[in-house]
Amino acid sequence: MIKLLSLELIYGAAGARDVFEDLCFDLIKSLFPDVEVRHIQRKKGDGGIDVYVGDLTDPNGIEVFQAKFFDREVGNSQRNQIRESFNHCTKNPEFKTKKWTLCLPRNLALDESKWFANWKQDAAVAANMPSRNIALWDANDLERILDQPDNQRFKDKYFSEQHLTQIREMHGMLIELTKEIYNYMGGPTQETVRMQLAKYLESNLNKATIIYNGTVYYAERFDLSQRGVIESQILTTFPSLYVKTVEIFQALEKGNRLIDVAEDYYRNPKWPNRDNVSAQDIYQPVVHTITQLKVHISQVITPMIEALLEDIKKS
Repeated sequence: MIKLLSLELIYGAAGARDVFEDLCFDLIKSLFPDVEVRHIQRKKGDGGIDVYVGDLTDPNGIEVFQAKFFDREVGNSQRNQIRESFNHCTKNPEFKTKKWTLCLPRNLALDESKWFANWKQDAAVAANMPSRNIALWDANDLERILDQPDNQRFKDKYFSEQHLTQIREMHGMLIELTKEIYNYMGGPTQETVRMQLAKYLESNLNKATIIYNGTVYYAERFDLSQRGVIESQILTTFPSLYVKTVEIFQALEKGNRLIDVAEDYYRNPKWPNRDNVSAQDIYQPVVHTITQLKVHISQVITPMIEALLEDIKKS
């Protein structure tokens, strides 16, 4: 399946924003073949609309889609942009918004998803619309639509084989260039990198076992302190293992986020009235998050680390 974030590699950071918006328009139009779908010209004062479905004069309102090419994070700056786009749209006297959808080229992290869910509830109340009418289409949603057989033309249009070949060639050249620089600078040998990575993985695997078998709500976090060094060393010495190494770091990062959420609930229970409420009910969110963490450890972290340790031995 094609990844939307590849747009940045093909068109550059600035170009990817406009192309992503165009792609979203084409995908939305494919989903509403019998309804008017319009793409608003990019300029200041567009009313908070990128794409809309329906008639602007319809008293029942239109469906609005806002495309944001946030490729790294949804931090404070990006959240403010989302708020502003929504407010401009729902407060515009020229039309009524009955549904608003945010389109992103990536999937949200846990803390970002939590923020969006909370913001969505507040925004719905302020705009006097059902919360279900504020939606998110992330990478999973948009890539699934793009992957439909009838949308092959959009793959050819935005992700031509020529572009993808160029990306693969550039990636290979960068790896070789990085190797040359690394060797010139006197980097560690393959055997040293192999031993360091194995030791690091085994340490985190041990932590995963302790957390999984633990019964307390506090857990020592996975070690991500050497992430940058390890990723660069693997890229230059064992490039075939680079993707798996990055995926493991991402999995460990998600594990740490779940630990943070569990601790936050444990220290600051989210319960409006604690009178006549059992401790079990008060800390139910903690139990739920810890359960998610253990599932993530057993189904993702542990198998991935064990598989990479085996690959290290064979490389």
